[in-house]
Amino acid sequence: MKRDWVRITSLKTLAQFRDRIAILTREHPWIRLDADGELEVGAQAPLAAPISAPGLQLANRFATLPMQGWDGTRDGRATARVLRRWRRFGQSGAG
Repeated sequence: MKRDWVRITSLKTLAQFRDRIAILTREHPWIRLDADGELEVGAQAPLAAPISAPGLQLANRFATLPMQGWDGTRDGRATARVLRRWRRFGQSGAG
């Protein structure tokens, strides 16, 4: 099966993003996505709302991949730069 990977950053408009969602939902009917035309901000915004799953409660929906900076060791350990990034994310209020 050929996969057509699309970088999110290549979708420059809301219409392009919605078109991509439409393609994904046709190919994979279990995917349920939508996109609002306006980004809500402040304490009442959806991304600021807590979210929970069995055994897990997060303060909000902001997250980052732990090794997203590509500066861990070759065997997957955290470096001083990674630890600094995690500390800063923790201080930022990301859930």
